[in-house]
Amino acid sequence: MPTGVWVCADLVALPFADASFDAVCSYYAIIHIPREQHASVLDGVARVLRPRGLALLCLGAVDLPAWTEQYYDAPMYWSHYVAATSLSLVKAAGLEVVWHRWVAEGAGGHLFVLAQRYDT
Repeated sequence: MPTGVWVCADLVALPFADASFDAVCSYYAIIHIPREQHASVLDGVARVLRPRGLALLCLGAVDLPAWTEQYYDAPMYWSHYVAATSLSLVKAAGLEVVWHRWVAEGAGGHLFVLAQRYDT
């Protein structure tokens, strides 16, 4: 039977050893931290992936330096770059983009990226 361990940690400073995972999935998380930290997050994702490991990422696709809105009873924060910059950050982290798709949601949408770690 599959088992798992829940870890509560800072996405900007992943507390895992290098090459710990075959895959990383980040759905609707990176878009909720300041975009100035996205490069560090993506570097961390690449670091914890094993060679040929996959990352499925939800990123921003429009220019949004910072925005907070009330979401039910709590403030919700958004921050991201245009799609081209988000894709450049993925590549700069040492990940190869396998595919990327704009996925519409409500009046907007998100950039979903499947990337793979390749070591030289």
